[in-house]
Amino acid sequence: MSTLRPLPLAYLLRRFRLAAGLSQEALAERAGLSTRAISDLERGLRTAPRPDTMRALTDALSLSDEQHDELMQAARPDIWRYPEAGNGNGNGNGNGHGQWDQGQIHRPRRRSLPIPPTQLIGRDDAVVRIGALLDGQDVRLITLVGPGGVGKTRLAIAVAEQAATDFADGVVFVDLARIREPTLVAHAIAEALGITSVAMRPMVETLSLALEQRSILLVVDNFEHILDGATVVSDLMGACPNLEFVVTSRERLHLRGEHVVPVIPLELPPDASEWADVELEDIARTPAVQLFVSRAQEAGFGFELTADNAQAVSEICRRLDGLPLALELAASRIRLLDPDALLTRLDRKLSTLTEGARDAPSRHQTMRDTIAWSYGLLSDDEQTLFRRLAVFSGGFSLPAAATVAPESYDIGDDPWAGLYSLVEKSLVNEAPGPLGRPRFSMLEVIREFALDRLNAAQEEDETRRAHAQWFHDLAVEAEGDLRFGQNQFAWFPEIDHELGNLRAAMSWYRSVGDGARLVRIATALDEYWFSHSLYREFMYWLKAGRALDPELDPVVDGWARCLESSATRLLGDIPASQRAITEAFIVAESCGDLFLRGRALLGSALLAQLENDYQRKLVLCQEAVPCFQAVGAMNYLALMLVEIGSAYQQLGDSANAAASIDQGIALMRTTGDDWALGMTTGIRGDLSLAEADHLLAAQMYRESIQLSRQTNDERTVLFAVNGLARLALQLGEAGRATRLLSAAMARRNNWADAPATTSHLFDDAVASAESALGTDAFRHEWAIGSAESFETTLADALAFADEVIGPEPDA
Repeated sequence: MSTLRPLPLAYLLRRFRLAAGLSQEALAERAGLSTRAISDLERGLRTAPRPDTMRALTDALSLSDEQHDELMQAARPDIWRYPEAGNGNGNGNGNGHGQWDQGQIHRPRRRSLPIPPTQLIGRDDAVVRIGALLDGQDVRLITLVGPGGVGKTRLAIAVAEQAATDFADGVVFVDLARIREPTLVAHAIAEALGITSVAMRPMVETLSLALEQRSILLVVDNFEHILDGATVVSDLMGACPNLEFVVTSRERLHLRGEHVVPVIPLELPPDASEWADVELEDIARTPAVQLFVSRAQEAGFGFELTADNAQAVSEICRRLDGLPLALELAASRIRLLDPDALLTRLDRKLSTLTEGARDAPSRHQTMRDTIAWSYGLLSDDEQTLFRRLAVFSGGFSLPAAATVAPESYDIGDDPWAGLYSLVEKSLVNEAPGPLGRPRFSMLEVIREFALDRLNAAQEEDETRRAHAQWFHDLAVEAEGDLRFGQNQFAWFPEIDHELGNLRAAMSWYRSVGDGARLVRIATALDEYWFSHSLYREFMYWLKAGRALDPELDPVVDGWARCLESSATRLLGDIPASQRAITEAFIVAESCGDLFLRGRALLGSALLAQLENDYQRKLVLCQEAVPCFQAVGAMNYLALMLVEIGSAYQQLGDSANAAASIDQGIALMRTTGDDWALGMTTGIRGDLSLAEADHLLAAQMYRESIQLSRQTNDERTVLFAVNGLARLALQLGEAGRATRLLSAAMARRNNWADAPATTSHLFDDAVASAESALGTDAFRHEWAIGSAESFETTLADALAFADEVIGPEPDA
């Protein structure tokens, strides 16, 4: 036999395959291999397949003895042995072929993946997505990153199971949880592969030599606590071109070529406010609910998701942020507690989420142990910052985080290094916030753990004081724009995100008896409370603050009384509203504040309207105009013009009414007060409807809906829908009017703070629709409207407005 250098394996395999008339797919099927394995061999990506692979290929190709030896030698010329001269049966192999020197081959185990005891739920898309990434030619290291208990290990195993046939030399699982020294990472990998150390040779070198020509996927689990050992991974990838890794860690490895895949909690069911449009089957298909129900059925025979317990189960899933381990631990309690009782116990999550499976890792026996594992890996400074961040409710911004970090905290040249270190370690989450600025948060079970540590460190009072002061200052900063500025609604997304923190700050001030700061926050946010119909909540905070500090700053006190009058008036308590506005007048006169006087006049005018005393309302509004002009409060001046127009309308002076309201609308367009403009265009629609100007009414109602949706003012949206329903009645479309009213009334009934003083606008329209249709037809149309989603109703309302308006005239 020739001893010349053999032809390349890739070339020979392709030549023999084509000579046999086989495609790659056909050869793969005949040999029991994957198409990818054949392709990689023919492209030269894998140059040294294992003996079993080569035997399968030579058998599938039906090669002659000479072709067999030629292909085998090409696969591993360094360890190929031809038959010795005079030994006709080839070193005892009985077929005249040469053979590989088995003493030179380290044999990794073909498969050592743990067999999961339960079905993987809610991760099908992730398995496919990560598998596709692993299949990429340039991807050799994937790190699955996420908090403890999110299911990284289970997902990694599923990905490896799917990819197993693509690795000719197997898939091997390496658990690093018991390793405490970074220098032992290579030894743990060798142990999993069945490779023994060689005297006087570093283990990484031994691994490199053994795996140099192998096609293996290593699943390396729990890397977060020995990240200094991650260089073993890069060393092995550099030496072994066909070696690939899937790693799980609570923190990325920070290696070149690393592809980080965040593993997030399971998708949650909708919250209770969205249940009107959701079927039980949709809830049951939600991954978090699926996992909870599956584990509950294992824990308690006969458990089923029903209409009676679905809301409690959904709230449990939401309360636990869809974290798989937390859901499994909670579901194990179903044998003792029904969902409602379990939900009640979750007020203290960590004490409830115990008693994990005995065969689970010890750190997964309880949620507290799982989080403590991560906490123990932090430096002292990181632990301090971590527990202090727990005072934030609903997330926090970078500047807010800086306010609770201790002055002694050393975070080096990068002021945010400590925070981003916690993000890297999966203890803090990062997401885009208002205006694209980063926003951070903790899963609730992690936050509860951090709060316990904060209390144990006796740092809670100091931290909460700093937190409350920051959000007090934020509210005061927002006040000017909210009340007077053109950036009024630029603040709304910010307050939406920070509402939990603002409430936490007010609760803190209540707990320490600081009523003045509590009231200051509550009154500074008045435009937010009222635009979101949160009248009762505003009154709750105002009364709590006043009870602690009756002697408030006069201007703050006067403004608070004006707001109290507005809230109680909208809630239907007219005597309380009258008392509050009388007190506001007294304060305004005593301190000589023109803006406060104008605001008190406005409150009195609105009360006069409730008494149908429109002449008095007109006089009071006209008296308020110079007050707002003097202080430059253009948005309030615009509002006065609208209220003057409304008074003229009730007095039968339609011309002056339209002129004054149109002046107010024009001024609002210059101030950028979209919330007030949304309300005012609805009022203008009512005036146009009263004058049977159907075109202008439709235009105004449409604009009112569009603006009020942008500012999240659902109250005004529903009044505009009501206006379009009344327009439909005027145009003889009682069926359409009924459908719109049905959906609007259903939505309005969900309000906790439905204004009692405006119920007649809905009730009168409903009575007119029923009278026009007759009872049976009315009920039929009402049922249709009730079955529609609110978004569908709004689309129908806007489509009706467009029909009335008609096509735009040609320019």
